[in-house]
Formats: sequence, structure tokens, C-alpha cells
Amino acid sequence: MLRVLKILVRGRKDKAAVEKSIQLFYPGWDIAVESLGGVRGDKLVEKLEEINLSSFTILLSGRRDLQDFRVALNQLAPLPPLVALSLVDRSNVRNARLEMIAHSIDIGRAMLRGTTEWINNVYRFYFSLEGSIIKLPRDPESDNFFFFSQKYHSLPLKPDDAFVLAYKLREGLHEFYCGSERAGTARFSLTETKIHSWNNEAICPKLDENKLIEENQKLLEILENKALSFIRKNVPDHVEKIIVPWSGGKDSTAVLVLSIKALGKDRVIALHVDTGTEFPTSSEYIERVSRMLGVQVERVYAGLREAIGSRGLPQLGERWCTGLKLDALRRGIRDILKDEKPVVIVGDRDAESKLRVRRPQLRASKEETSLAPLKLWGGAHVQLYLKSRGIPLNPLYEIGFYRIGCFICPSLRDWEISIMLKRIDALKLGSESLLSEFFENRYGTSSLSK
Repeated sequence: MLRVLKILVRGRKDKAAVEKSIQLFYPGWDIAVESLGGVRGDKLVEKLEEINLSSFTILLSGRRDLQDFRVALNQLAPLPPLVALSLVDRSNVRNARLEMIAHSIDIGRAMLRGTTEWINNVYRFYFSLEGSIIKLPRDPESDNFFFFSQKYHSLPLKPDDAFVLAYKLREGLHEFYCGSERAGTARFSLTETKIHSWNNEAICPKLDENKLIEENQKLLEILENKALSFIRKNVPDHVEKIIVPWSGGKDSTAVLVLSIKALGKDRVIALHVDTGTEFPTSSEYIERVSRMLGVQVERVYAGLREAIGSRGLPQLGERWCTGLKLDALRRGIRDILKDEKPVVIVGDRDAESKLRVRRPQLRASKEETSLAPLKLWGGAHVQLYLKSRGIPLNPLYEIGFYRIGCFICPSLRDWEISIMLKRIDALKLGSESLLSEFFENRYGTSSLSK
């Protein structure tokens, strides 16, 4: 049976404790929990061989059994991608509080999407105990992604067009890796980019994208096949039209590619919500990629630009724009499907927000069925998947943007605004009158300079 996630524990009582934790903290999730029958030593190796470890598997261990698991996994190497060993910080899993077990599962999920090796002069996103790991995430909110160019940032990287692996941690803190070496840390906030520490001697290698994809090909195939199976399993045959909300960001683009591959382009409708304040670059990207994919794109206008006249610019504490966009999305779905119950395939991933961490991969109600095939993917997984399938990333990512949205979004970080200032003409924002209002609102000046 296809399950979203499998959790392995040593004994029967551990299994019971994990199941209670999942019931409380993961309602609606399709998670399998299996006991290894209490075995240790050589018998643990035999049991793991018998189970035949599969991808998206977390081995959950207390302190007492951690070394036993490590030894057994070493004997099983090489392991399949997307396997993690997560510690519950008690002697046994069954001795932990239920919220502690849930936290350890969250960390295991972060390991699945973020464990990174530096091997053969390339990054590989595989679980390993062989000592080549450069990053083993211990933060449930962590995510990884590539900066394909640093030319437009204030980070002191050498060379300035380096191919860099970044890790997003808590509260805007990021770690940057040049090959196997941590180049430094920086904190990105809405108001400043602050470098905390930096190795000025670090020189980032020129990475070969083709080699990077080749080294991770098995992983990408597993991610794709599991996503395709999930979509096909949960989209009924009688549903003729499936909606994929498409912003032009990497996650919604990857979901669109997967949906077309799983269901055929004739069943898939990409729905783009035009707020009226989109980057022109994103609109052009949607036009270009939709032609590549041969997919039908429908557009619905949210009217954000007009609403600003009466409501003022959206603020962090009052992001009324989100409600406007959601209303437009629902209206667009109704216009397309009329009275049919919609099946919507979205690009939600765990690492995007605390709210999304607890959302199950499948949410079904009387009004709508929502699928999230990328739930357990990391940001680097998404980037590599698109590149491996010949789909370009939105050019905004290529010049350093972290997310894709409106050019007046209150969540734009300081360094993204710096990019806007440096490339305002290339981004076709030079004559945009709303920018003056946005900068005055944010910085107290309308001069388009900070």
C-alpha cells in the first residue's frame, strides 16, 4: 500500500507511543508505523534487510538503541535515498512525551529533505553515515536551496557568480556552503542583510549542473515516481479537469509538470491569479513555460492594484491581499468547473511555514480535494527536478530572489529589494508608480533608493 511516510521503531511499546503521537499531532496523515520486533545486533541487520528499507522512511531511536541502529545501517550501506535516523532524546522512544516524539518526527522529515553530502566534487542529497555529510538538519524548519548566482547580493563570495548551496534556518538565519566548506552565515530580514561570520578565504567551486543532476538522478526518479503515484492514486478517473494554481514559482511549476505527466495535459488546467502587481518577468515566464508544456492556462484577476487605492498598501500585520488572492482563486475555480467538486494540486512543502508542517499531504472535504505531492521535498530537490526535466527556473530566482510574488509584497526581504533597485529597468519596473508608494511606506522615502 502506498503510504506518505514510514516510521520504524525497535519495539512494540515504541510503536504504540508513536501511533498515539501521530494521532494527536498528525491527524489525517497517512503514516505507517512498524516495529522491528525488539531485535538488536546482527538480528537488527537481518530485520532491516528483510523489511527492505524504502524511501521516505524515518528510523526513530531512543538513546539506548542509537548506536545499534548506526552500526546496522552502516552494514546495509549504500542505503536508498530519503532515509533518516532521528533521535528521541530519552532512553527509549516509549519513555518520551508525545510532543517530543512528534518533534523528532519533524526533525526526521527535515533530514529527508535536507541531508547533504559533498562527494566526487558535487552535492548529493542522500542519507549516509560515512563521514562525507556536510549538513544534517536538526531544525524542523530548515530548507535547502541553490543560489545559482551571487552577483546581485552583498555576500562576499569568490567568485561572485558562484554556485552556492544555502540552508535556511530559524528567524532568517542562513548558512552558505562552497563545496564541502561552510563559507559563512548571514541573517536576512525585512530591513537588513547582516553577515554574522564569514571565511574570507573560501573560494566556491564552479559546479557542473549536468554532473549535479547525474549524481542525484536516482533520487530525482524516486521523488518523481512517488509523486506521480500519489497523484494517480488520489485523482478519480471520472474527474475530467484538475486545477493547478500556478504562480510561476518553482514549487507550483514542479507540481504542474508532475500533474501533466501523471494525468495528461488535456486533464490539467493551470490557473494563474493575476494580482495586478506581479513582476512582468513572472508573467513572461508563465507564457514561455506554458508553451513548452502545451498546457491550458486560465487567468483570474484579483484586483489588488485597485484595492490599494482605498485600503492602502498591504502590511505585515495586515496582509489583506492574501484574502483577495484566495477569493480570486476560488472564483476562478468556480468559473472553470461550475458545480463540479474541484480537485486541486498545490505546491505546498513542509519547509515553507509552520502552518504547512502539520497539513497532511491529502486534504479532502465536501467542497474540495487538495493534493500536495511535494510535501516532503526540499527546495534543492525542486530546483534540480525542474532542471533535470529541461524546465527553466523563473529568472527571478536566477538573480537571487527567494520567493515569487508581487513587487509590493510586505514580505520582500531587504536583499530582494536591493536586487530590485539594481535591476529596476531589467525587471521592467522603471515606470511603475506604485514602487514610489511602496518605498515611502517601507523606508520613509519615495526616491527608489534606501
